[in-house]
Amino acid sequence: MSTTTKVLKKRKKTREELIMELFGPDGKNISAESLTYVRKNPKRFVKKISKIYGLDRVNEWLNN
Repeated sequence: MSTTTKVLKKRKKTREELIMELFGPDGKNISAESLTYVRKNPKRFVKKISKIYGLDRVNEWLNN
């Protein structure tokens, strides 16, 4: 099989990489400890975001 007909497999991203993508271009500046916290405590993270911005606002974001 030639190299031009090979199908490249995409590497599966780690949870930390996926979470970093949530922060956009600044994701590379997020500390590893913060990413680990978000990954290990997603419910607490969402609750805190809801408390800061208001549950109605978070629901609005989720429904768009």
